[in-house]
Order: sequence, then C-alpha cells, then structure tokens
Amino acid sequence: MPYGVVVERDGSIDVADGAETNAGIRHITAAGIVQTLSRSGNQFQEPFGVALDANDNLYVADYGSHVIVQGFHVQATASLANISSRGQVGAGSATLIAGFVVSGTTPKSVLLRAAGPTLASYGITGPISQPVLTLYQGSNVLASNQGWSTSANAANLAAAAMKVGAFSFAPNSGDSALLASLNPGIYSATITGGIGTSLAEVYDTDGFSPSAGLVNLSTRGQAGTGDQVLILGVVVSGTRPKKLLIRAVGPSLTGFGVPGALVDPQLQIFQGAVQVAQNAGWKNDDLVRTADALAGAFDLPLGSNDAAMVIVLNPGAYTAVVSSRGAGPGTVLVEVYDVPWN
Repeated sequence: MPYGVVVERDGSIDVADGAETNAGIRHITAAGIVQTLSRSGNQFQEPFGVALDANDNLYVADYGSHVIVQGFHVQATASLANISSRGQVGAGSATLIAGFVVSGTTPKSVLLRAAGPTLASYGITGPISQPVLTLYQGSNVLASNQGWSTSANAANLAAAAMKVGAFSFAPNSGDSALLASLNPGIYSATITGGIGTSLAEVYDTDGFSPSAGLVNLSTRGQAGTGDQVLILGVVVSGTRPKKLLIRAVGPSLTGFGVPGALVDPQLQIFQGAVQVAQNAGWKNDDLVRTADALAGAFDLPLGSNDAAMVIVLNPGAYTAVVSSRGAGPGTVLVEVYDVPWN
C-alpha cells in the first residue's frame, strides 16, 4: 500500500509502495508513461510523504537512511495578489497613501499605478488630471512618475499591466505607473498632484513565490458618504481560503497626530454586489485582539469607534467600502493583514 505520493519538479508523479525497508517507486512521467523503478535505479529523490504546515505551505519530505530530512517548499495555497483603493486626493492629510509589506527573503516585482484621467471612461466624475505617483521606503524616495508613457520602460509597464489583468492606460494619458523590484520590507506609495478622485493600485507581478509575498496592505485617505466613500479592492489568489484581519481605523488616528480623523467609520465587505460582512465599532472583539497580535497590528483602544473584523475569504476579488456614519468626512486608514491560522 502506498506511503507517499509526490509531484516531481518536472510535472511527473512518484508513488512509493511498500515498507521503508523495501520501497519500490512507480514513476509516472509527465507524458503518462508508467515506469517501475528500484530504489537504486530511481533518478529522483525518493519520496517519504507530503505535508501542509501551519501556514498552508506544501512540503515534500525525502527518504534517506530511515530518517526524514528537510523538505522543499512547493506551493502556497492562498496569497494576497493585489490591492487597489479609490479615494479623493488632496493636500496634507488628504493625500492618498497605499502601504504594503513585502515578506520573505528575496526581491519581489511590484507594479504600482495611480489612475486619474482614465477613470472618466469608467463613469468616475472629477478624476485627478495628472496624478504624481511616488514610492517610498520610510522617508526615502525610491522612484516617482507623472505620466506613465514618459517612462523609459513604458513598454514593460504596459506588459506588466496586461499580465496582472489591469485595465490599460491610453498612450500619453496623465495616469502614472512604476515597476519596481523590491527587497523584503515596508513600503508606501503616495498620490499627489492636485485635487480629484484617483485609483491607487499595487500588483504582485510575480505570482506566488515561496521566498517573497505581499502580506499586509493598507490605504490612508478621505472617506465620507455617497461618492466620497473610500473603496479598497483586494484579490485573494490560490485554491484555499485565506484568513484576514480588515480594519478601518478612524478616531484612533488622532493619537498618531493625524488631523481630521474620521469619527465613526463603517466597514463593509462585498464580493461583487453581495455584502458578506459589516462592522461599525469593533466592540473589543476577542478575535480582533488575537489577530492584532498575530499580524503585528497596533492595538485599537478599548471601546473606540474604529471598525475591525476577522474574516475568512475564499479565493476571489473583494471590495472593502469605508463610509462615515453621519459625522462628516475624515481621514481613515484601511488595513488588510494576512493572519496565520492558529
């Protein structure tokens, strides 16, 4: 009876039969040809078994001298693929800011975009005409763009947008974009250059990588009611559900010196036109407090009117809509954290 089934790096399959002391390998090639191999004749690593770790990463353990040695990382079953946020651009605390964290040990290719005039073709009124997109690590400016087609790598920007499924920018439009290879760390992208509606986008152009990923995403902007709501889009990729902590931090921003903070935010999660969750006033939820600690998020004051929830989302596209519950518009920080399963 088999004790291990693995998929080799070349797409072939190994089924290991029998006891450890007498394990034959039935090797099925990528073309479907079955070969029965003795241990001495096997050209591949002899499989001992497969396992998912606590973070849904798949590992294969190799057999050797009756011990399990360290397996190699094959695939994550769910990941955050991109973030987009639509909001109002203004001066000072009204600047639209997208923040994100690259995790892991190797660089990740990221496409950043600030859509302005192109939004008019999608029925968005009052778009910013010439957004300026600036990428920061801390206070250091890494790159900046105004007018994507003025970039020397404009062709690469267009190709990257097509790869990730982003809508195209017209040649010579005032929309802006950057393509960057970023080491693990914390980054932010600001949109300035006038007053109007803009769409900030952060795309993972590599797809899944075991050594680098997007884990925390955030947007700071203005939120009110009607057309003035702040809309955050999140895509969960993969084949398994992802547990996320989603927060709309308003009144607690005052403690960080942010003026004009949104007094009473409401957070709604949609998949398409269907609302799947809602919160206003996190009410000292124990699940939220536990997730805060697991994800490394700052604590929300007990009894605050900030909105927050822990939610499990299947792979797909979602929007988080943040609005004001009647106290007028203000600045809000919307955060999406990848929470480990515990």
